[in-house]
Amino acid sequence: MFETAMLEFLVPGDLDDDGGCDIYDRDLLVFLVEVVEMVVIVSVLVVDRLNA
Repeated sequence: MFETAMLEFLVPGDLDDDGGCDIYDRDLLVFLVEVVEMVVIVSVLVVDRLNA
């Protein structure tokens, strides 16, 4: 997935090399990104349908 690779680039899992994850939960973060993408896609489809 391009988005996941981009997220990996923008948000490294461990910023200070202490072995822990500085982001709360990477899987949760990826899930939230996927949800936002779905909302954007659905919104675009709805607006397109309303304008048709």
